Amino acid sequence: MGTLRAAPATQTKASSGKLYKSVFSKLTIAAGLLAAFASPEHISEIFLESLSAAYTDVTVFVAATMIPIHFLGHKLNLGKFEPILENKYCRIPLAALLGASPGCGGAIVVTAAFARGKLCFASVVAVLTATIGDAAFLLISKSPTTAITMMTIGVAVGTLSGWIASLIHADDYLRPPAPTDASAEQDKSNQPKMKLPPERVLMMGIWWMFFLSAAFIRFSPVAMLESIGIDPDAALLPLGAIGAIICILNWFLTPANDDCCTQPGSVQAAVSTTNRVTIWVIVAFAAYELIALNAPVPLEQTFAVTGPLMPIIGTLIGFFPSCGPQIVYTELFLRGIVDLPGLVANGISNDGDAIFPMLAIAPKAAMLSFFYTALPAILTGYAVYWFVS
Repeated sequence: MGTLRAAPATQTKASSGKLYKSVFSKLTIAAGLLAAFASPEHISEIFLESLSAAYTDVTVFVAATMIPIHFLGHKLNLGKFEPILENKYCRIPLAALLGASPGCGGAIVVTAAFARGKLCFASVVAVLTATIGDAAFLLISKSPTTAITMMTIGVAVGTLSGWIASLIHADDYLRPPAPTDASAEQDKSNQPKMKLPPERVLMMGIWWMFFLSAAFIRFSPVAMLESIGIDPDAALLPLGAIGAIICILNWFLTPANDDCCTQPGSVQAAVSTTNRVTIWVIVAFAAYELIALNAPVPLEQTFAVTGPLMPIIGTLIGFFPSCGPQIVYTELFLRGIVDLPGLVANGISNDGDAIFPMLAIAPKAAMLSFFYTALPAILTGYAVYWFVS
């Protein structure tokens, strides 16, 4: 008779943390939606315009960029890089390269391997310094040159920070012990793929219908659309607002244990990440419009005065776990409110979703990694500030 195995305590702790984070996030978004629709007419109008603009100006471009990248990452199977990451000479530069790759997948591979007792702390420093998380997709879709600049800086600074950390700390510094149970090391690729429940299949179908419709109108020549009787501006406003709501509903239906970076199937992964990026872009658009509406002076003038402090501000915002605050900060950069030094500092200090496995399993290493990313973030941010000035 087979024996039942209890789930490892660290795995249970990580799952519980993910569940609490998901429930809290969804309750917060639900409360925000209700408050927005119950607001006075001019605020509700701003919210609806933010929904439409976020979907038509960002979501369509992000999804068109993210789907092929997720497909490529799915085919490459980033987990196969773990044996190379254990090589003494390749581990730090490769960790930085994985961290600089768009999204959180590469960084999660490194931090999860460290949490399982496989990699050194210096590799974690390199990957967390280099990663800019899901904000990379926003930059790729809206400002590819800035995205390439940020990734290049991330790889260079991440590799240098990792080498410095390797000189200070031994390979086993703060590394959790490797699991002794062989079943804990099963390759996820050998596990059967979970089937989506019917309600999620339906929502996915609706999601694709709105995405393809919006992409057709957004990318088609105006003359061609007018020749078939479609006014692009009039069509995109309701289409974008409804499409954004579909993204939010899809996100609500995604269970807590169905992480956007690790769930099977590249299509589901791309859609889930797009939904999350969309929600934070809506927050950024709505917050910007509401603050600009009530601000005594233009926001551009306000942030121009605080220009010398932007690397510090960007670094502090990067301390927030997850990619949401960083997406908001990146959108402010794309609107011309935040300058490049602040964005660089934020990108280096930002750890994205990769910090969660460490917070759950190796909290001391996670807290120390904040310091190791903060110092190069401030130094690099001010170096860029001096260069730009």
